[in-house]
Amino acid sequence: MSRLTLADVLTQARQLPLAEQARLTTILDRERSLRLVALLDEWAADESGYEDEAWPQLQATLDAERERLGMSRLFADRDHSV
Repeated sequence: MSRLTLADVLTQARQLPLAEQARLTTILDRERSLRLVALLDEWAADESGYEDEAWPQLQATLDAERERLGMSRLFADRDHSV
């Protein structure tokens, strides 16, 4: 059994009539949307506390990089103490 690659699928898809390509794109877009919703649901249900630990670090890093580039801070009203 040969292994099907993404390149193989794309090559075959490009050979479809335009109407079929549009239908395939619609199906793939719907599948992507469903996967994104599932990922967001999983993320929203996460109670590990990771974001409580990581978010202040991310804010501090973003603000430090913006200041380095001469830009205003995004989170100027926040203390980034960690």
